[in-house]
Amino acid sequence: MKFYRTSLVDEDPGRPSIVLVENIGISDIDELEFDVVATLGALEFVDPLRVRQLAAGKTQWLTLANFPVEGLSCAANGIAPSYEAFFYRIHGGRTGDGAMIRASESHYWHPTHFDFLNGRRLRLFGKSWHVGAIWDLEQELIEKIRWHLCYRGKTWVGGRLYRPKLSQRITDPVLSGLAALITMSLVIKAVCWGALLLRLQKIQVASKH
Repeated sequence: MKFYRTSLVDEDPGRPSIVLVENIGISDIDELEFDVVATLGALEFVDPLRVRQLAAGKTQWLTLANFPVEGLSCAANGIAPSYEAFFYRIHGGRTGDGAMIRASESHYWHPTHFDFLNGRRLRLFGKSWHVGAIWDLEQELIEKIRWHLCYRGKTWVGGRLYRPKLSQRITDPVLSGLAALITMSLVIKAVCWGALLLRLQKIQVASKH
């Protein structure tokens, strides 16, 4: 299961959260009943859900109608979150070959509110994209292009630019013009988004924590 939770800084905070259920087994699932639960102290927000006729290797989207919108509010004793943890609780089910799916609970997830505090996100092609991280990727690509076309093989000494003779085979105006053309916003966005969608590029995470 994968969760896509709505927060107050989303473009449409009124849109409900959703859960993606994927059947990674080799048998079809005839029926599966489970809850998605968000907790705040002793309080529980419960979304009872049911999956039917989910073939092996297929996915199904389900709406979380009762799941709270992720947010922060000021309370007398400090800042309070909308919920502290969430998990799913499987009640049971059966597969197409007659096997029973036993009851179980997942581990608990705790929102860090990183997504809430950084509102630069975009939902596209069924995924949530971190626009700030993609913008950083675009800037990194621009700097690499400018370095290789305009500054590679050059050295700054005492505030003046010195170039080896080999770097003079192409004149500076030609290189600068080529760099300006390649680093146009439309070109950079097409390259970065194309690489991400085709899974040729991954955005590196600085820390697992």
